[in-house]
Amino acid sequence: MVPRSFDVLINVPRGRHGGVANYYAGVRNKFDADVRYNYTGGHSGRKLLALCMVFDYIVFVAKLLWFRPDIVHVNPSLDMASTYREGVFLLLAKLFRRRVIVFWRGWEDSVAERITERHQAAFRRVYGRADAFIVLARDFAGALRSWGMEQPIYLETTQVDDDLLAGFRIEERVYAGRHILYMARVEADKGIFETLDAVAALEREGAELVVAGSGPAL
Repeated sequence: MVPRSFDVLINVPRGRHGGVANYYAGVRNKFDADVRYNYTGGHSGRKLLALCMVFDYIVFVAKLLWFRPDIVHVNPSLDMASTYREGVFLLLAKLFRRRVIVFWRGWEDSVAERITERHQAAFRRVYGRADAFIVLARDFAGALRSWGMEQPIYLETTQVDDDLLAGFRIEERVYAGRHILYMARVEADKGIFETLDAVAALEREGAELVVAGSGPAL
């Protein structure tokens, strides 16, 4: 007997830029299941931000009723705005008895400290309803466990669009030295200072750092 394919609804940020949007653009044609994207956000700076968010929730509920997914996949970062916003999507999905996977795409240490010190109970009431988590670092999994999360936690990584690697053959590369590329927004949360420390440790070996990005720490 062939098992039935799952129907999955994934919350994806609006817009063509940003790590999460690029990630889901790159994997769009890689799924075996019936996967549909629900585009959210992209309202920063708008005067009617609250109204736009309510509209996003209404559209989400409509897709729950129409598409009837087996699994809902949300992609918050551990910052205050995203944690609250995606938490509402999680609660709506559980209201309709859908299984929910939470993929933590970013992590602010200051927010993690606030949860540890004051908001563990509130965090458990919302995110304790998730069926599984995905994280990008073991430390994040450890923090979730310390807050009482008992669900399965999977450690994953990001991906690169196949088109960017078309025709690339590592064995044909000729290296004149040790070149390191930092390609991200230049800010502390993206690891720019850890990168500088790592390159400094390699300075005696002739390492050269190229920073491709902009941001407040530039």
